[in-house]
Amino acid sequence: MVDNEPVDGTTFYGDADGDGFYGDIDLVSACSVPDGYGEAIDDCDDTRADAYPGAAETCNALDDDCDGEVDNDPIDGTTYYGDADGDGFYGDVDSVSECAPPEGYGEAVDDCDDTDADTYPGAPEVDVGLWDDPACDGGGGSLARADFAFIGDTGELAGTMVSDAGDVDGDGLGDLLVGAFASNLHGSWGGAAYLILGSTLAGSAATDLDLADADFELIPEAPGDWAGTSVSTAGDVDGDGLADILVGSPYAHDDAGRSTGKAYLFLGSTLSASPTASLDLGEADYE
Repeated sequence: MVDNEPVDGTTFYGDADGDGFYGDIDLVSACSVPDGYGEAIDDCDDTRADAYPGAAETCNALDDDCDGEVDNDPIDGTTYYGDADGDGFYGDVDSVSECAPPEGYGEAVDDCDDTDADTYPGAPEVDVGLWDDPACDGGGGSLARADFAFIGDTGELAGTMVSDAGDVDGDGLGDLLVGAFASNLHGSWGGAAYLILGSTLAGSAATDLDLADADFELIPEAPGDWAGTSVSTAGDVDGDGLADILVGSPYAHDDAGRSTGKAYLFLGSTLSASPTASLDLGEADYE
């Protein structure tokens, strides 16, 4: 045999586990690279075919991808969640996949906003905005924090139905409707609906507004109508650029005295031109 095991040969490394990478288990000294051998070791464990550079790391307490670290970023790991804002609760801002919980990480998300250290389960909800949820309980601030409160008469059940009214008077501000179907101000259970203009709210220094002072009060045709059970914008029905409104009275009577219920349509132009703030639903443009 020629040049077998030369004293001045180069060491070449075999692939003992057949994974395509060379380790230090099978060595030969030769003058040139033998078939199936390489010039350098690149397999960290040549006894395992699933351990080689770039292999998937799994939770087995071994270095599968030959990067010098054990069980790092395993494909079968569990997701653990960090505490990005330092409030002691875990959120979804910082997460890792590991075989065991790293220090400072938890198994479940319990912080609804991990960017705010003042937001966590059980945080105090004092002087917070209506839509804020610092305690992560799904609730927000108190309705007492609302910009405006519209107060009805005793027993009126005002606010059971509310709606955007559109821009009834064409001033570029949205207006709103409040229904009070149980109002007795115009007969027992006659009901009522109130229209408040955006300009009134914009110019008000008060936050508690009595519905008796609404820009328009829409009163029932008769007791027992339950007017204001439903209220809604109707869009711009007549195409004059002003929003129109609808008021429902489910127990209103027709001309024959039958309790058929009615819906009343007031055009924005009618409301804008009205010399009075109190309008009988019987004066609606359409019913």
